[in-house]
This record gives sequence, C-alpha cells and structure tokens, in this order.
Amino acid sequence: KNELFRDLFDRTIEQISAVSENFFKRNKDKSAIYKLVQYSNDIFGLGMEDHHLIQFAMRMPFDAYAVFGHDGWEKGMQGSVLHTGNLERIISEGTSEGSMKCSNVKSAAASFWTVYVSGLFNFTKMMSADEKGSDNNLTSLQDLLCFAMAGLGVDEKIWKPILSELRMEKK
Repeated sequence: KNELFRDLFDRTIEQISAVSENFFKRNKDKSAIYKLVQYSNDIFGLGMEDHHLIQFAMRMPFDAYAVFGHDGWEKGMQGSVLHTGNLERIISEGTSEGSMKCSNVKSAAASFWTVYVSGLFNFTKMMSADEKGSDNNLTSLQDLLCFAMAGLGVDEKIWKPILSELRMEKK
C-alpha cells in the first residue's frame, strides 16, 4: 500500500513539475502580475480537469510523513515547496518591477499559498459536488485573487482584466 502511495506522490510531483516548467516557458516575457493571475488560473484549470489530482496534491504535505516515514518525509513536501518557490519567484519579480509590495517575499509567498490552498480546497469540494457548469469556479478564483492580490498591494483594476482575458481565451 505504501509503495502505491509513493508512486502516486512521484507521479503527482512529476506532473506538477512539468506544468510549472511549461508555465514559466510560456510566460517568460509577461509581467509578474500577469504571471500570478495566469498561474492561479492554470492551477484552477487543473482542478476543473481533475479535482482528485488537486485534492491529492493539497494533501501531500500532510500525508508525507505517513507515506515516506521519518527519514523521507521531505519528498512528499516537494509539491508544496515547488508551488511556494514559484510564488516566491513571481512575487520577487513583482517587487523588482514595483508592481507588488511586500517586505518579505518568502512570507508573502507562504501567505499567498495558504490562501490559495484554502480556496482550492473549497473549489474542489464544489467540483466533487458536480457543480462544474456553474460560474462558482470563476467566483472562487476571483475571491482568492481579490484577497491575495490585496495583500501584495495590487489593485483589482489591474489584475481583474487579465483574469477576464484569460477566462475568455479558455472558452
């Protein structure tokens, strides 16, 4: 049983890593605000494609010790570390551009990720309740971004049009 969970962890980490690598390649010339909105949109998109994948990925840090034991639990943390690292990278770019304000990039990324995981948890609960056709998924993403972007000093007049554009492209 543990071997099966380890395999699931490995596959999920590989998938998250591939999505992450592709994301930064596709968006290398975009602004940090655009990247943060796009990254959020992509993760929510994965949740819409397979809410079980997102639910599993969100549980990984909490289950890592049980699956990998005392000496290998860090392996299960790789997914969360990858996401917070991506957020640190984007937020650091934003502070360098002057488009985001924070005194500690690492703390800002951890805070953003905490808000994000909570939002994803509620979103995937909705998805598993089979509300896929509703506008609740866009509302959930907007609510998450409204709170998280405000924490970075980014006005919604700047990020909301980007989200609207991305959502229209998906249709």
